[in-house]
This record gives sequence, C-alpha cells and structure tokens, in this order.
Amino acid sequence: MVFGPPVNSQFWQNWYEMDSNELVRVLGGWSASSGPLYRQLATALHGAILRGDLPSGSRLPPERTLADALAVSRSTVVAAYDLLRAEAIVESRQGSGTRVRQGIAARSLPRDVALPRLSARNTLLDLASPGPANVIDLSRGSPGIPQGFGPEDFALSPDELAQLMAGDVYQAQGTPALRRALADHYTRNGLPTNEAQILITSGAQQAISLLAGLYLQRGDSVLLENPTYVGAIDAFRNAGARLIPVNVDDDGPRVDVLRGLAASSFPQLIYVVATYQNPTGACIPASRRHELASVAAELGVPVATDDTLAWMDLDTPAPPTLATYGSGGTIITIGSLSKLFWGGLRIGWVRGPEAVINRLTRLRVVDDLGSTPFTQAIATRLIPHWDRAKESRRAEFRPKLDLMCAMLLSYCRRGAGASRRAAFSCGSSFRWAIAASSPRWRYATACW
Repeated sequence: MVFGPPVNSQFWQNWYEMDSNELVRVLGGWSASSGPLYRQLATALHGAILRGDLPSGSRLPPERTLADALAVSRSTVVAAYDLLRAEAIVESRQGSGTRVRQGIAARSLPRDVALPRLSARNTLLDLASPGPANVIDLSRGSPGIPQGFGPEDFALSPDELAQLMAGDVYQAQGTPALRRALADHYTRNGLPTNEAQILITSGAQQAISLLAGLYLQRGDSVLLENPTYVGAIDAFRNAGARLIPVNVDDDGPRVDVLRGLAASSFPQLIYVVATYQNPTGACIPASRRHELASVAAELGVPVATDDTLAWMDLDTPAPPTLATYGSGGTIITIGSLSKLFWGGLRIGWVRGPEAVINRLTRLRVVDDLGSTPFTQAIATRLIPHWDRAKESRRAEFRPKLDLMCAMLLSYCRRGAGASRRAAFSCGSSFRWAIAASSPRWRYATACW
C-alpha cells in the first residue's frame, strides 16, 4: 500500500481548501440585503468564518474563480477580500492565496445568523441526492442485499408483528434483544460487552451526530484524519466545532502528529476510522492501535472509532477493534448493519462505557424516542448470519474490485502517458489510488 507524501485531497478541499461551488452553498442568499455587493459579500464571508464554516487557516478560492461561481465581477470579489484584509480577518501571501488568519475562531452567533450554516452546506445531503440516471455514482456506498439473502430474511411473520405491537414501542436505548445480540457479537470477538453498553441508533450517521452533540460545543476542537468520512465532517461542522486535520500515512493517522496537535488545540474528541478507512481503505495495525489508545488515555480525550466498514476484510483479517486496546481511556465504537446487510436497514449503534451510553440516550430522546421496533427485530434476526453475509460480500466485491482497479489504472495511463502508474490501497471495498507522477491525482472509489 502506497500513499506518497501528504497532499490535499478532494475530501480535504471540502473542509480546508474550500472550492468555489462549496463556498457558494455556504454563503446561501448572501446578496439579498442592501448595500454594495462587495460589502455584502465581505459580510457573508465574515459570517461563515465566525460560524466555523471557514476555520482558521482555510484558503479561499481565487478571486476570478469565486467571481465566476457567484456570477459577479472579479472586482467585487477583489474588493470584498480587500475589506476583509483591512479588518485583519484574512491575509494574502504571494503564491499561497488568501487565507483566514490563524487565531480567528468561531464563536456563538445569533440564531438568525447561525441557522443558515445548517442548510447552506451539507456534503452528505449532496451525496444522498439522486444523480442522473445514466451515471454510475462511485462516491457513496449503498449496497443491495447480499447474495444468498432474499426478501424473506427481511420480513416478519404475523405473530412476530403482533408481539411487537403489543409491546413497549418507546425503548430509547434499543430493544433488549438487539442490544444483547450485539453485546454477544462483541464478546465473541474478544471485547467483553453487556447490553447496557449498547445504544441503538438510526444508522451510524446518527451515532456520529449524537457523539458530536455530547462532546462538542461551538468552538471546541475535534481531531480527525485527513482525509476522512464526509458525513463526520458535516456532523462536526453542524456542532460548530473546529476541525483539526491529522495527516495519515500507510498505517493510518500519525500518532506523533496527533499528540502535537492535541497539545496546541485542546480537543474534546478524536474521531478515527481505524479499520478500512473511508475513503483511503487503510487499516491501522495492532502496534499503532496500542499507541493511539495509550496517547488518548494519557491526554484524557475520548476517541470515537467508526467501525462501519470493519467487517470488509476482503484481503487479510483486520486487528481487533480499537476498544480492545484501551488502557484506561474512553474509546467509543460506532457500528452499523447498513453496509453489511442492506443500505436501507437503518440500524447503527454506539458501544461504550455505561455512563457514556446513558448520557447519549438522554441526548437522543430530545429528538428521537427510539428506532422502530420492526427494523430492530429484523436486525436481531440477521446478526447470527453475520459471517455468512461477510462471505457473500467477499465473493461479490472481489471481482468488482479487480475490474474497477484495472479500469482506473488504464484510465490513468491513457490520461498522462505510459510512464504514469497508480498505487492502490488495500483492504476493503474502497480503493485509494495515487498516480505516482502526480501525487495530487487521487481517487477514492467504491465497488458497490
């Protein structure tokens, strides 16, 4: 597996070096008020900085590029940038563009200013929206049911339905049967767990959002890999957090870099995808898992490890989940059945210390009284078939991966001559490709 030197990826551009189209969505209806356009634009950009949409150090798009995206003259953007520079909000340097000044931190804003950030910028919503019918979208993973499974595996009998309808429908932490099944699954795989340590959520995305709500307030820092899962970026942005990127190498996030960033940014949460990272496909080896768990315990910072893709050991078995390496710190595990069994089965969970699960449950009921008992009953039935589903996915994905990698390699070579070669990360159904003669060419692809 080869990554080459750390460079900016498309995922990184979405949060640190924002492209012009993304910034247009962030700004929303910026020109609806009165006054000169350049001043309205400067005010809108300043608001985005204060909301945390443009964190300290973010590079703004070039003047001409942003002008084209906003359908205004270049002089309007130049004047807006000049005004922000005069107010010491941004700074420009020859060869590095215009950036938000270091030390310009997000702060709490009035409701009428803060609300637009929730609707103007949502990468996950863009990915979830249907695209053209003749386009194969490789930017998201939404698999159908595994081969060998059928509709009958996702159905309940009349007796089962009657029993559910006669029971308690408000079980905020999840049905005891499903929580026991997941606890038994973790215990069998080397992580002793009881049902009180499990909270059922409506998919892994809700689990990430709940953790953001529990640990982060506006202006707090969260450390996360660069690049990382875009849904986590959206959740942390919506919490008003400062996103602090941690460079990755062949073995995942560099712990030395993480330690240094933690000392300067005082994070309230660390988020990692330890096993088959999205989008790189990297898997943190056992030695670095030990190191990461030890550093987190030393710093006293909770770690959320997203194991949504951990079952995808298509090449070699992955090490045990990060929580098994815990040495006194708080390690919280996020899981989901949506990728293994079916994208429409919106069952996720959080596994963690009972005190954390209790706090998350109380937070969850503010917006959601619990996942539907019908899908939880189906999930409880499917968990004993976990290994069979994994084998089915392996048989399904491997030939698709081989074909996809061959096509991508052929494309790279056609695009820039025979000297170009590509290196692919290994492990899961994601492949992270780098064209060696131009490390800025990166592709995150999936084989759904």
